[in-house]
Amino acid sequence: MHQLNQTTLKVCRESGGICIDLERELDFKDEDFYDLTHNTPGGAQKIGHYLAEKLKPPLQRNPKIIT
Repeated sequence: MHQLNQTTLKVCRESGGICIDLERELDFKDEDFYDLTHNTPGGAQKIGHYLAEKLKPPLQRNPKIIT
């Protein structure tokens, strides 16, 4: 999973996207996942709250990002 995450970040950076390293920036627990790629409701909520705060500044600076 780590290699997939790193490759995804590399492609994101090369394409000039907004890149967020959840693997490094969030403290995931076993109970946040059903398996290697699917989150439990608690894990999805953790990610959703984090992304809302993390993306707020770029979206406020450039609201056209989401259109």
